[in-house]
Amino acid sequence: MQRTAALALACALWLAAGAACSRRRAPDPRFNGAWQLDLSQSRGVPPMMQGHSTVIKLTASGEAFTIAFVFDGNPMNVSTFILDGQSHPLPLGGVTGAAVARVLAGGRAIALDIHRPPGSPAAADEHIVFTLAPDGQTIRRERTVPGRSGPPQVYLYRRLSSN
Repeated sequence: MQRTAALALACALWLAAGAACSRRRAPDPRFNGAWQLDLSQSRGVPPMMQGHSTVIKLTASGEAFTIAFVFDGNPMNVSTFILDGQSHPLPLGGVTGAAVARVLAGGRAIALDIHRPPGSPAAADEHIVFTLAPDGQTIRRERTVPGRSGPPQVYLYRRLSSN
């Protein structure tokens, strides 16, 4: 009888531990909102973006991370990434490739690994990390391209509004 109870308790603990481990960390809800690119605090910004207003509208909900780009007040494109650490087709219309997205740093960072194969538009691999500042008022977006030397492209975004 004691052996059966001990076995039942061990199984319950094993199942509870498995459920806890399978839960993914959710992104910090403070990612949600509109964010203005601070050109003076960013580096590696392409010339076409200099002197223009660039805003990203972010929505982090469950396993979805959506980025909506607004350039000079005009919506440009919207991409939604699945935050499960698995490879998914790129969420960009007409662009082939795959993306792996995951939550890091206890929910305060979101990493995107994007692969566009040779022959596709904008063929390249890139690693992008969005990191929310502890006060929730800025986001640092750092982009590196594996195999390419030089410093990373770093954008600093300042909060405009919350969703």
